Amino acid sequence: AMLARHLDLNNIERLGDIYFRAGRERMLAALDETFTRPSYTRAELAESLGTGLDELDRLYLTTKGGELIPEPPEGFRIGQRARHVVTETVRVEESSLVVSLGDGPRFGQLMTQSHASCRDDYEISHPALEDLVTIGLESGRAGSRLTGAGFGGCTVHLTPDERVEFVLEAFRKRYYGDAINKI
Repeated sequence: AMLARHLDLNNIERLGDIYFRAGRERMLAALDETFTRPSYTRAELAESLGTGLDELDRLYLTTKGGELIPEPPEGFRIGQRARHVVTETVRVEESSLVVSLGDGPRFGQLMTQSHASCRDDYEISHPALEDLVTIGLESGRAGSRLTGAGFGGCTVHLTPDERVEFVLEAFRKRYYGDAINKI
């Protein structure tokens, strides 16, 4: 809603609607122009949207089940979350192109950038996932990232055929070693 208001766009239901109506460059610029602080309180959100707290709660902070989403102690980090969603869209578009061109190294870079965004902007990583990504990156992968988070998540690694055994051995020694020895 803040981005739509900043870009003077009406009838917006999803962040993706703004992306496709405003275009990539305008949308990316609008992120920095719109979200000028790391987090926002309910009152700051209401003010930026020109609405009252009750209307903010009703329109944006109430689940479909009728529960009010509480204000996090650190505030709502909506700029970070929006940046993740928008830049992930850009990465998906580019990934589609580079995969069709057979550019594995560039696809790997995009995977790793996606992971950094998941970790830093969306804040959905975990130290164990970070260890797995680091091991993958250091042992010769083309790209590494977390995926899924329902049961703690897992990682995906794009690895050249000739490096697969080396990467697997690095995981065995550096990550699973203690666990395997306890079995």
